[in-house]
Amino acid sequence: MSEFFRSKMTKDSFLANMTMGRQQLGVAINSKFIDMAYSKVDPASGTKGEIYAFNYLDTYTIGKFYERIVVIKEKDGVFRLAGLWGSPAPK
Repeated sequence: MSEFFRSKMTKDSFLANMTMGRQQLGVAINSKFIDMAYSKVDPASGTKGEIYAFNYLDTYTIGKFYERIVVIKEKDGVFRLAGLWGSPAPK
């Protein structure tokens, strides 16, 4: 996980939150890439660096969701997860 998340929560807390959120959706059935965004500054957190956001339309057992995965390039040159958000897609 990214330096930003490491400064806000423990690894165990991060993994627990990811697991709990995903189990409620059921089995992943399909994933469709929608688009990508790039920035050098996250206006919400003030984090600076290479920041990529990838948007998907994912289908799970209970329905379709838009999901955004954000990664940040850390000082060691490795991209790490900085955020994962989701919202139900209109039917």
